Amino acid sequence: MLFLSILDKSEDPASARYLCQSALPALFVALIHNKLNDEVASDIFYVINNLITDPEQAIMVMGCDLALPVLMDCAECDNPKKRLAVVRIITKLAVMEPTFLQKTILKNQDRFIQFLRIALDPDDRVLTEFLNLIPILVVGNAELQQILAFNVMDSLIQHVRAKKMAAIAAL
Repeated sequence: MLFLSILDKSEDPASARYLCQSALPALFVALIHNKLNDEVASDIFYVINNLITDPEQAIMVMGCDLALPVLMDCAECDNPKKRLAVVRIITKLAVMEPTFLQKTILKNQDRFIQFLRIALDPDDRVLTEFLNLIPILVVGNAELQQILAFNVMDSLIQHVRAKKMAAIAAL
């Protein structure tokens, strides 16, 4: 949290950028080592989410080699709050820099396919946010649309039958 207070007080964009670049690798390494510790992981997700305030910082996050693979791995936990945090961070990245995120996802297809299991998430909040993420993720990218079609189409159809409105937009 000290990092965020320093970042908030920094009026110089170059200083904020430097702090962001310097902290990101350490944050993702800390997340790897503490992904089973709900409290620490929650704090790290909070910091990462708050770092993403503009497209440049979104690119910095995605440019960190560990970022997307570690985030997608964290989505496979038992804690719905952690899964929700992951979906929210990826949604924020998708809104800020959709094309860069799509390219990064395609470099990590195996992990992305595992991440798509969230389409079966039992928690309604996680599922709804994931369904809202899908159209943002795939817009204008036939390759991601194809991956999604092969991996979650059956789940999406089940959600439509269950009258989950977000599933209609995801289709």
